[in-house]
Amino acid sequence: MKSQKDLSDLSFRMGTLKLATGTLTYIDEGAGAPLVVVHGTPSWPSLYRPLLKKLSSQYRCIVIDSFVSAQTGQQEDWTYNPKSHTHLLTQLLQSLHLKHMTLLLHNAGTPAGLAYAIQQADRVKNLVLLNTSSCTFSGNRQQAGSSNRPTLHLGKLLYARLHAFRPTLAKKLASQQGARQVPGAEELADITAWYNEQWKNRHTIQDITTLLLWGECDKLTSMKSLQKWKQFFHECYVIHLENSTYSLEGGNMDDIAGYLKNFMVEEHKKRETISLSA
Repeated sequence: MKSQKDLSDLSFRMGTLKLATGTLTYIDEGAGAPLVVVHGTPSWPSLYRPLLKKLSSQYRCIVIDSFVSAQTGQQEDWTYNPKSHTHLLTQLLQSLHLKHMTLLLHNAGTPAGLAYAIQQADRVKNLVLLNTSSCTFSGNRQQAGSSNRPTLHLGKLLYARLHAFRPTLAKKLASQQGARQVPGAEELADITAWYNEQWKNRHTIQDITTLLLWGECDKLTSMKSLQKWKQFFHECYVIHLENSTYSLEGGNMDDIAGYLKNFMVEEHKKRETISLSA
């Protein structure tokens, strides 16, 4: 979770959303067309603050900050369950009545952002993906590199420690008896089914214009994932960030903000031209 230094440095306008399960706190800064950042776990909005400061003068920037459980009254670690992440994101965006959104998605936040876009494609104008494994969303197990290796990022342990299943674990999950012996197997099966459902409906987002901002100093996400995303989206643009890592460290925030602004401005102009000629 965030340190006291992070909290004391907070300089953005904050909002809260009361839910039955707890209270969601989020950054809501700026005015204009909405830019929603769906960040990768365990990244917190502090990673994006330099970017938000540069973009909030022209755009309304929304970022989930923290979640306090109604049951414990404590600020909890961010959920590593993409299904739960999607539910929280959906509740927040519905409460804000946002339309014509640009979603900025980063690694483990990508499944939730894409799942929301599948459900609400008419509300999403553009997609921007930062370094993201193609296995975080695909229902195609061969995309993960092995038919015995289910989708990555299914649960905190896999994301934080393992990053992939061992073949012995996959074999255990193949049988009911083996699955009962694996901790969290039921949750894993539920998440896997959820991923498969999103994959079946992927056509609803493949025509959304997408920008891929890719840090080339990333040791966690392979360039194969970039190629997979280029094939997945029917209209996408790629910008390589030569000195940036997986977490955007080393990246020039002025440059990144400039790329985002140019992309959103050009897409807006293109839509206006199409509208006038219709």
